[in-house]
Amino acid sequence: MVSNDSKSRLKHLEEAFRHRQTKCEYDYTDEEWLGVFEQWDAEGMFQNESDFPAALDNYRQGLAEVMKDPGARHHVTKRRVELFLIAIRVAQRPADGSSSK
Repeated sequence: MVSNDSKSRLKHLEEAFRHRQTKCEYDYTDEEWLGVFEQWDAEGMFQNESDFPAALDNYRQGLAEVMKDPGARHHVTKRRVELFLIAIRVAQRPADGSSSK
């Protein structure tokens, strides 16, 4: 189960990313977030993130599960958090792409 603190942080991140998009005045659906992550991937944002392909596949699987069982939506939210954490790690990396570790 996702804690209230995690939900709050996720909502904050979604809001921040939403403002970077052209359609910032509405909430993205889970399927639209998939499109956003796929677009960022196509643009090369995650090329140095070895765990991104698996996280994206998990998110796709979660969306497929929701089609079968709408009660499984919380699994999709958890999997989207994984993708946001990778995106945050990429965003915090120095502009030259070097690791900050």
